[in-house]
Amino acid sequence: MQITFSEPKMPTSGTRVVGAFEENALTPVAKAVDERLGGALTRAMKAASFTGKARQTAELLAPAGSKLDRVLAIGLGKPDALGPLTVEKAGGAIYAKLSKVEGPVAVTVDGAAKTGMSAAEIAAHMAFGLRLRSYRFDKYRTRMKKEDKPRLKKVNFGVKGSGAAKRAYQPLDRIGDGVFFTRDLASEPANILYPASFSKEVKAL
Repeated sequence: MQITFSEPKMPTSGTRVVGAFEENALTPVAKAVDERLGGALTRAMKAASFTGKARQTAELLAPAGSKLDRVLAIGLGKPDALGPLTVEKAGGAIYAKLSKVEGPVAVTVDGAAKTGMSAAEIAAHMAFGLRLRSYRFDKYRTRMKKEDKPRLKKVNFGVKGSGAAKRAYQPLDRIGDGVFFTRDLASEPANILYPASFSKEVKAL
């Protein structure tokens, strides 16, 4: 899966992801999207009993007056409690909801008062959490049905100061490489990974 960062823009197709804090406090971008859709996002949130709690989601499919496939609101919890781990879990929740989605996914990140995190930091950690949630060990699953396979191939994070977001994400991406490598080793059966073969894998580092 490819994760990219760019300056924010209004996508005209695919899936749009926006954030909301508790008590339905939409972020500025989410408010703009809701207004453009005539309040449809707010109505979808109400129908889903969405309150903005951390990792909660509300989905609006094929919104009228738009060529978007869907709009997804992701809960970020209380602004003053927002931290890297909370944001990473939100990223994981986004992947869990959209893993079977084909087509582009655009996550727009904007800062909010009292969070203690810049928009670039939020984008980087959200992307990290999304990547971690995407891990799968399908090496020996030869009979998996097509509909069971993840189809999400590319996610772009739109954030002001995208260069800062890229720099913040780089070390997290390297950590992700290590996490995936470790999970691969832990998932191998005993006839494939044993002391001698394990030492070869470690030496390769």
